[in-house]
Amino acid sequence: YLPHGIEVGSTIALRAGRPINSLIAGTGGTDVNLDGNSNERPFLVSGTEIPRNFYTNKPLYDMNVRVQKGFKFGESKRLVVSLEIFNILNRSNIQLGGSTVTNYCRNSVEQPGQPAAPATARCGLDGVTNSTFLQINDLRGIVNGAANPNLNKINLSNSLGSQVFQTQIGARFYF
Repeated sequence: YLPHGIEVGSTIALRAGRPINSLIAGTGGTDVNLDGNSNERPFLVSGTEIPRNFYTNKPLYDMNVRVQKGFKFGESKRLVVSLEIFNILNRSNIQLGGSTVTNYCRNSVEQPGQPAAPATARCGLDGVTNSTFLQINDLRGIVNGAANPNLNKINLSNSLGSQVFQTQIGARFYF
């Protein structure tokens, strides 16, 4: 509570990044490690998969502010005017998601002159081969054999973790 009947309130949400499960792209239903599961994770070393939820998404930081002032009219009527600001820090809070970001291994030629993707059986043994793995921007130069029109732009498989900066003005009349 501030002088002259002005009230200020805020909400702050600080959240750690959620876990991300890395997968092998383009397995086509192939059971790489012969465990009966075709939704495979890459290998740390031969025969040992990267554990489930091994990687962590980006953290989220949200701060919203509300300022309001009330005006009395007689004994029982009042008008309350408010201003609300959402995501006052204007953070993008982008969350990594979608197969082009969570696939550890690439399944196509991404750069000119680059050889075809390695066999999925070698996924993880040769390190990360997908240039867009856990990246906010799309770093693939070539997609399906053609120049990528979205090169260095925000990868649309990612999503906003919170709303964008915006304001809202309101008025309430109590009688």
